Amino acid sequence: MRNTAMCATLALLLCVFSGCAWFSADTNPGMELAAQAKSPVADLPVPTGFTLDADRSRTFDSGVARLVDHLYTGNASTFAVARFYKRSMVLRRWRFVSETFSLGDQDLRFKRPGETCRVRITPGSWLHPTKLKLELWTSEIVKRPAKTATRTGQ
Repeated sequence: MRNTAMCATLALLLCVFSGCAWFSADTNPGMELAAQAKSPVADLPVPTGFTLDADRSRTFDSGVARLVDHLYTGNASTFAVARFYKRSMVLRRWRFVSETFSLGDQDLRFKRPGETCRVRITPGSWLHPTKLKLELWTSEIVKRPAKTATRTGQ
């Protein structure tokens, strides 16, 4: 009896400290996430329930070029977050470019004229939230055509 209790306690501790899949953030793999009503960056949606880590984030906008490097934490599976971005970014005129999956992290890339956006999703566990890294940068300066002056009297 004592060995059974000891084994059960060890198994429970192993699950808690290893981030066992039974307690992962993916409690509903088919759930669809909704966008926050007001995102810190208007054209970059953020799923409801994700919070900006202001100490580890930065934004720069000069009117000509911009840089966004934001870190968010929340509780959702990497796959639910990836589905959210694939669905939401096109509504904000971003074009999906690529997706990679490596060592549990999911990396999505989007483009639109003059800008590139990278969405990196790191899975969480029972003790640690899912991390969401949004990076946006100006990839080229898009010049608007200059208005040509019309000459009269020729």
